[in-house]
Amino acid sequence: DMNFGGLLSTKGNIVFATGTTNNKVYAYNSKNGKFLWEFKLEYAGSSPPMTYQYNGTQYLIVNSSGGKYYGYDDNFGDKIYAFKIN
Repeated sequence: DMNFGGLLSTKGNIVFATGTTNNKVYAYNSKNGKFLWEFKLEYAGSSPPMTYQYNGTQYLIVNSSGGKYYGYDDNFGDKIYAFKIN
């Protein structure tokens, strides 16, 4: 799948990818490429994912607003998703 959103790698050996034409965010093990997780967003991820830590817990932030690139639908919006990383 094409990716126009970007990647984020963590110290915990996880790579997150957004900006795919199927509106999903993916997580992979950065050492062996093993698929770990996916989540379907309402709109395509439109920037690299971000992470932050608060009170000892790490979070993933994904901007979901759609895309104007080949392969994307014309579904645009404005959502921010936050996921707790365990």
